[in-house]
Amino acid sequence: MKIEVFKKVVKVMVEKNVKTPVVAVGVAGIGKTQTVLDVAKELELPCSVLRIGSKQDVGDLLGMPRIVRKDDGTEVTEYAPPVWYTTIQNGGILFLDELNRCKPLLQDAVMQILDQRRFDVYVLPDNVTIIGAMNPQTEDYDVSDFDIALVDRIVAISVENEPNSVLSYAIGHNWPQDVIDLIAYGSYDMVLTGKCPLPPKQFTPRGLRQLVDLWPVIEDVPEAADEIVIGCIGPKGFEKWKYKEVYKKVPTAEKYFENPDQYPLSKFDRTEQMILIGRVVAYVRQKKTISSQERRVISNLCAEVEEPVLAVLLRIAATDPKVCSAIDFSDSRFAEKAKKIMEVLNK
Repeated sequence: MKIEVFKKVVKVMVEKNVKTPVVAVGVAGIGKTQTVLDVAKELELPCSVLRIGSKQDVGDLLGMPRIVRKDDGTEVTEYAPPVWYTTIQNGGILFLDELNRCKPLLQDAVMQILDQRRFDVYVLPDNVTIIGAMNPQTEDYDVSDFDIALVDRIVAISVENEPNSVLSYAIGHNWPQDVIDLIAYGSYDMVLTGKCPLPPKQFTPRGLRQLVDLWPVIEDVPEAADEIVIGCIGPKGFEKWKYKEVYKKVPTAEKYFENPDQYPLSKFDRTEQMILIGRVVAYVRQKKTISSQERRVISNLCAEVEEPVLAVLLRIAATDPKVCSAIDFSDSRFAEKAKKIMEVLNK
């Protein structure tokens, strides 16, 4: 992902109040931190930069201890809120830099921030966006092994810069002319990209929830879609995403209801039947009323789909009255099969 695309991603995350932490992975010095600071400045928001790699233990995140006298005269020790928290206690951006240099003793604390949006007594406001950054390991830059649980709670995306972007940035920010000339002459010798392996992400329900949370970003910044998808659901999930052409074989719910005979379920495999079921359920939920003809189509669908697919539909119907009312359970073609499935689901 180019640095200017990353900037768009951060901006939309803030504007859409995305809660899933996104972590930029790229070689040191290409502008990851500055990009986040630029977004905060443009949106007139505070930005707290917490350099995780420089913190030694949990006490560095808690703040300095102080003695406080209570109303009854007793004295207790409390922690003075640290600057990283007070900066954003009314909203803004929390930027966790050098995330992969986090000391093992601190990983639980950082995971609490990423997963629960809090640390000890410090709770992040709802309008705080969490962004992170990490650099690849080199001879001069040691990193820590990432706990798989921590990896599962972030969306890592590759970020790189390019000469034209650096030059445009320098001109746009009125850098000294000599520096601009230097960039124009020597920019292709700058280190702007490099091999930066992403933390290994699995294809899990949590990753899918992250993808849903980041969906507004994909809609507003479509050029970032592939990077975000692989960051959410990993290589295996991305393989399914890449072959979206399969989805196009399955009609929209509207087309299916208009002419179901054009789409015989016998020609759809189980995966395609599942896709159709998802589209039909979404159609039913957004309709004010379901016509008798539409109910007949749904009954035919229930009678023709494979049993595991019908089980998914019935599981949804068991918790959604609108979907349940759209299914004619008295239809003899699938009533017995539905009864057996519901008995299993209710166990």
